[in-house]
Amino acid sequence: MTLSAWMLIVAVAWLAYANGAIGLAWVTTLPMGAVLAAAVYTLAR
Repeated sequence: MTLSAWMLIVAVAWLAYANGAIGLAWVTTLPMGAVLAAAVYTLAR
């Protein structure tokens, strides 16, 4: 994994810790959004 990817993960984790339940919801939605975006990108090529 690249450094920027790790930094993104750390930032998301810190935001989740800082925002409590709202951050936790983001952490669960973001991976699904990323997977969906990757699927759309792959299909669109």
